[in-house]
Amino acid sequence: MLGGSLLKSNWFEQQRSNKHRTIVLLGLFLILVTAVGAAFGYAFSVISNAGGQNTTLYGGLIGLVISGFYALIMYNGLSMQSVMSANGARPLEPNEIPVLEHIVTELCLAARIPEPALYIVEVDECNAFATGIKPEKAGLAVTVGLLNALNREQLATVIGHEVAHIKNGDMKVTTLASAFGGAINFMGGIATNLADYALIFGNSRDSNDDDRDSNAGMRFIFWILMYVISAIGNLLASILTFAISRNREYLADASSAELTKDPVALAEALSIISGNPIDGRKVKKTASIGDIVAPKHAGIFDTHPSISDRIERLNAM
Repeated sequence: MLGGSLLKSNWFEQQRSNKHRTIVLLGLFLILVTAVGAAFGYAFSVISNAGGQNTTLYGGLIGLVISGFYALIMYNGLSMQSVMSANGARPLEPNEIPVLEHIVTELCLAARIPEPALYIVEVDECNAFATGIKPEKAGLAVTVGLLNALNREQLATVIGHEVAHIKNGDMKVTTLASAFGGAINFMGGIATNLADYALIFGNSRDSNDDDRDSNAGMRFIFWILMYVISAIGNLLASILTFAISRNREYLADASSAELTKDPVALAEALSIISGNPIDGRKVKKTASIGDIVAPKHAGIFDTHPSISDRIERLNAM
């Protein structure tokens, strides 16, 4: 009885920790978007003599507005059916795979969410993924290879991982992170184009040679600043996006352990999945969450933690 209590405490603690880390990472992303916008605004004020304080403030606000605009478009534009179609998934027929349907029903009841639409991808690769901004419009797909490779207990924990992604709203979180990154990329593109234009065509507007020489130097500095800020902003945005994705994978693992009460079976499933080649895999990642395949040795530019890290955490529960 005591062991079960400790297990419960452990996976709940991991969930709390991962949710808190997500909030921190999204907060840092919000700061980054504002800072990049403000930096572009300030740099523009220097070259145009427009008054640094106002343009810095406006730049930060513009970054937030663009992020909101991107998020709105992405939230409204994502279609579960189109994502499934892009991944070569077809809808599962009723009673086609009863064991999978029973597992999904049990786990969705435990998670207190509507059952997602089920799809099958007829490839040998071991994989599963989910998509959908809202649980009511979510879809969950598994590959034939995954169904053939795992026993019922292991399959249930992988499905629990995907159901957890839906329950935890991970599509919303990753879409918001993508919107922040898109805003930074968009602002960087506009700023560097303006810098290119100023550097190439700015001299023709100067009235005399002295003005031309001094302003040419300023425009060159402006050109360098725009490219440096854009490069750093995009690099940090990528690092934060991948960090958020990895964090949500840890959260889904802990949530699956809570739903199935079997973290060891998920660790076993991940070990089996990691033994399958993932290079050149046929299942895409476009607008999906919870792609169960993970690298054996993850870095800061990977969407998933390493298999060994995930297994170690699961075995510690």
